[in-house]
Amino acid sequence: MTKKAKFIIGTIIALCMLLITYKVVEASVLRLSYDDVKDVDSSSETAEKHEVTPTHMPTNSPMPEPTETPTPEPTATPYDGPEPYVATEKNISYTRESHHYSVSESFGSSFSYDNTYYVKVDLNAQIVFVYKRDSNGNPAGDPVKTFICSTGLKSNKSMATPVAKFVILDNNVKDVSKYRWCDVSTAYVQYATRLYYITNLKESGFDGYFTGFMFHSELYSTTNTNTLNATEWNTLGYPRSHGCIRMQVADAKWIYDNCHSGTIVECIDGKSNSELWKALKPAMIPNNQTYDPTEQ
Repeated sequence: MTKKAKFIIGTIIALCMLLITYKVVEASVLRLSYDDVKDVDSSSETAEKHEVTPTHMPTNSPMPEPTETPTPEPTATPYDGPEPYVATEKNISYTRESHHYSVSESFGSSFSYDNTYYVKVDLNAQIVFVYKRDSNGNPAGDPVKTFICSTGLKSNKSMATPVAKFVILDNNVKDVSKYRWCDVSTAYVQYATRLYYITNLKESGFDGYFTGFMFHSELYSTTNTNTLNATEWNTLGYPRSHGCIRMQVADAKWIYDNCHSGTIVECIDGKSNSELWKALKPAMIPNNQTYDPTEQ
């Protein structure tokens, strides 16, 4: 074979090899392009299959309604009234008063149960209860009056108000029975009404003893209504006296004006009544106040 023929054949083979190489490269490029497109389509399908979760938009939370702070219930004020008071009946004729002499008196022609009262002085409650009387002379129904008071000092037996039964007289029966002002040795008091101790109660009179026990106001330094002892007045509702029954002026005056001859007064060893005591206990007055607030 000639050199020329070999050259032609070699050239043809080279061209064929170049063509084959080109086709192989072209096929590879096409396959790569197809795979890329397939991947993109696959990703698109996946994206289509999954819904896009919307971004949560913040909502305005409503402001909470203000709640009212409940007002605390006031706690009950502890009962600060008198402690239990126990007194025993005394033989009045032998007490500290040398002038406790025996008496026998009639109540007078005007006496009847209808125009007199039955008064109970509760030594434990430090309260005076006033009742109308039934046909037998006993207390009837509910009290018509209640008064705060101060009875005798229980810590001193000689000054304790006795558990006993007494009677009231008017001055037209016995002229040492009621006093507009009374000198009680160390002070003066208004509207004093004496208590006579009963040993024998009759239909229209009694036998018994004159005593130094009285209903009366709080203490004054003179017979001037502007000389009240405020410190003593503020002790109303507590045992404080030397046996008498101290009261506000208006209350002592009511006893003085309305409890006539034959009215029974019974001092009893009763029981405390905190609710009523608080209702009757007057407000404290300044120590420099010189008059009773109930004075008219």
